[in-house]
Amino acid sequence: MTCKGVALMTDKVRQVLAERQGGAGSAAREVVAALQLAPPRIGMTPRPGPDSVALVGYNVWLWVDGPDAQTFGPATATASIDAWTVTVTGYVEWVDWDTGDGNVVRCWGPGTPYVVARDGLGASPDCGHVYSRQGEMTVTATARWRVDWVTSDGAQSGTFTTDQVATVPVTVGEWQVRLKRDEPR
Repeated sequence: MTCKGVALMTDKVRQVLAERQGGAGSAAREVVAALQLAPPRIGMTPRPGPDSVALVGYNVWLWVDGPDAQTFGPATATASIDAWTVTVTGYVEWVDWDTGDGNVVRCWGPGTPYVVARDGLGASPDCGHVYSRQGEMTVTATARWRVDWVTSDGAQSGTFTTDQVATVPVTVGEWQVRLKRDEPR
């Protein structure tokens, strides 16, 4: 076995030991509760609600509304559990937006909030979708959190992921224009 192979094997053994019941990794997963991670608050145009309709063929903007430490990160907590003092830091790596019509849009940041005076009918610069059919949809935002942890002595560390999910119902309609029969074309 090469030196690189031994180093990889040693890293794997450390990870397994850290993650076992009662290990530092197990303690780190418990500390994550102190971060109070929350589902992302869904921001989108049009704003979801009973009197709101997205239109087929028009840009829908998607963003995390008011991102903060609990909904987007970074969030940090330190706690002692069993024999371990562990510091965890979590942040959202990406948000997957299931638009309810069979499409998923992956956005690598919180997205850009829509401002009507600035953005008009334009497309989002970083996170958007265009519906191609009408219907009742459910938009699901799944925030993938990366959590890095380290023991107070720095001897053990690791990374794991966890997801936070939010949903909103959205009505998608179609704009139709009808001419009266006696109007010239």
